[in-house]
Amino acid sequence: MTSGQKTKVDFDNKIPDGAISEIADFDFGGFVPYLLNRATLAILPLFAPRLKSANLSLAGWRILATLHKSHALRVRELLNITGLEPATLSRTLADLEQRKLVVRMPSEEDARGILVEATQTGIALADAMIPDAIAIQKAALRDFSPDEAAFLARLLKRIQQNVA
Repeated sequence: MTSGQKTKVDFDNKIPDGAISEIADFDFGGFVPYLLNRATLAILPLFAPRLKSANLSLAGWRILATLHKSHALRVRELLNITGLEPATLSRTLADLEQRKLVVRMPSEEDARGILVEATQTGIALADAMIPDAIAIQKAALRDFSPDEAAFLARLLKRIQQNVA
């Protein structure tokens, strides 16, 4: 599969005769998409008070966390990195720009391209929030060895690549 191609799921691919046990043995509690969602839902409330105190949405946090060390990024790059929907990114950028946390500017390389860069205020806000994000990640992974945590990150990235 080439980069940019969407993964296709063959919903017509029926389970062959004799393999009915896959259906009989299906355990929703062990279904990976469900487990990923549950983990996310367990972690997000831990960060919600920090987001609220910064008057920042989760989308705004994703953008500032992405831009805090970067130079200006194209809007398309921000979409890919943050995983936000285009409309959500556009609305959130407008809010962050109004609050002077980011600036949008035309690309010098591409007349149609727009670059987004965090302002010093935006970088400072992200930098102030990052220790809390790290603390939450450490709490979530507290009984993982460093190798296990790195392996989990690699597995999650592979899942994303498999279905992107």
